[in-house]
Amino acid sequence: MNEKMHQLPVAVLGATGKVGIQVLHALSEVPVRALSRSRSKFIPLPGIEWMEGDIEDEQLMTGLLTGTEKLFLNSGVTQRMVINFNS
Repeated sequence: MNEKMHQLPVAVLGATGKVGIQVLHALSEVPVRALSRSRSKFIPLPGIEWMEGDIEDEQLMTGLLTGTEKLFLNSGVTQRMVINFNS
């Protein structure tokens, strides 16, 4: 069996920017779950499970992160994140 199938995915936020695209290529040997706000920015690369949505959608983020091994956070900090952190 393919070893890649037995690894937990790495979640990548900010996957369609200049840095994010390079991260996806660097992670080509492991399964990846990538988030983009727009389906039109999805990059057809093998081993990537794309999810469309916003980082502030708690239900989406729970689904994205459940069962992942690592997180590469390459997205901006939102006002809501700051408010939640400070409360």
